[in-house]
This record gives sequence, structure tokens and C-alpha cells, in this order.
Amino acid sequence: MSDDGAQDPERHRFDRRMKVWEVSLKSLSGALAIFGLGIAIHKGVQAEERRAAEQEASRRQQVLEFDLKERDKLSDACAKAIGAAATIARASDRETARPEIGVFWKLYGGEMCLYEGAKVNRAMADFGVELDHWKNGAPPEVLMVQALDLSRSCRAELAEMRDQAYRAAITRR
Repeated sequence: MSDDGAQDPERHRFDRRMKVWEVSLKSLSGALAIFGLGIAIHKGVQAEERRAAEQEASRRQQVLEFDLKERDKLSDACAKAIGAAATIARASDRETARPEIGVFWKLYGGEMCLYEGAKVNRAMADFGVELDHWKNGAPPEVLMVQALDLSRSCRAELAEMRDQAYRAAITRR
């Protein structure tokens, strides 16, 4: 019995050590599982942030493209209005300028209203007032001055739109 009695305390110590190892391994497994879950959550959050950033970048690109399209439309409309105003101001008489006068008023009441800002609006209105005052003979010199003012206003407004789009693109990054 002394052998059995000697084995029992050793067996008991062995069993206790095994239970300690078992608890330690289970604790380590649980900690690793929690760590893995934390990493999975972190990766999920990163993926969601990446998706949100990509959506925001796509939205910014769409806004920038829209701004550029609007600028192009204003640029085209300004080119037509400047061309009409310059042709009117250089005409030999009102009858010769009649087709371009029609173009100017069509732009004034249509396309330019859609895209112009305050500067171009004022220049178009000023040119229109002087155009209405011109009844016959050679165009008054003030029409050339107003045509040049329209050209300057268009360039200034287009530059302003370009700068705004550039600043918006920079601040959105």
C-alpha cells in the first residue's frame, strides 16, 4: 500500500498540474479568440471607412465634373455672346448687325440666364441697354466699350468658377 499511497500524492499533483494546464490552455484559447474577434472587427471598421472614403471621393468627382460641365456651358455661352456683341459693335449700321442682334437677345433671354453670374449678368444688361438706345447709323462707341466689358466679365467669372472648383477639389482631399 505504500506504493499506492506514494502514487496517490504524485497522481494527485499530476492531476492538479494537468487541470492548471487545461485551465491555462482554455484561457489562452479564449484570449486568442477575443483577440481574433478584435482584429476581425478592426478590419471590418477599416473596410467600412475605406468604402465610405471611396464613396466620398466618387461624390466629390461627380461634383467636380458637374462644376466643369457648368463652366464649359458658361464658356460656350460667353463665347457666343462676346462674338455677337463684338460683331454688333463693329457693324457698319444697325441693319447689318440685325442677325447678331437677334443672337444677342436670344442668348440674353435664354442660355446666358442659365449659367451667368452677377458680373456677366450686369455686363449683358448694360450692353442690352445701349443696344436698345441705338436706333440707326453706325453703332455708338459705347457698344464697343460694353462689348469689351462683357468679354472681361466673362473671363473673370470663368476664372472665378475655375478657382472655386480648384479650391473645392483641394479641400475635399
